[in-house]
Amino acid sequence: MLNVISKVFQISLKIVIGTIFSLGVFAALTPLFASFAINETGLIYYLVILCVVVSAATAPTFRRAFGRSFLLLGLAIFMLPISTLVLSGTVMNETIDTNDSAAVVGGVIAGGLMTMFAGFVGFFLGTVSLILGLVLSLGGRREVIIVESRLSETNKSRNEPTFK
Repeated sequence: MLNVISKVFQISLKIVIGTIFSLGVFAALTPLFASFAINETGLIYYLVILCVVVSAATAPTFRRAFGRSFLLLGLAIFMLPISTLVLSGTVMNETIDTNDSAAVVGGVIAGGLMTMFAGFVGFFLGTVSLILGLVLSLGGRREVIIVESRLSETNKSRNEPTFK
């Protein structure tokens, strides 16, 4: 009975971890979702939450749950410049009159600056998140094997190493 309660508690905490990280993933992907002409982004939001929560809840340990969540967050943050580029292109297409060349040039400059800033933030935060995710999800138990080499007492020649 205690084992079942412990397992339920572990799974519920992993679901909480996945939910928290899914909010970050959705925040990083918001520019991409905003660029689509979809009024209802609720379905996409729930699919993102479901994907992150399932990946965290099915992890064998809490460490792996955090690792998988950081990996998904890092991938979403790395997509931030592409999301911003698509959003700025969509906004420019819908709001700027193509006959006004100064507005087009201003829109391109503004979209480029937004994309560069998103690229700067996305690269550094994405790198940190991916490294944390790889360390947490792939890192395992480290075993140190001590190899001792012995010299033979009679002829001072080297014998094969032995494991301690």
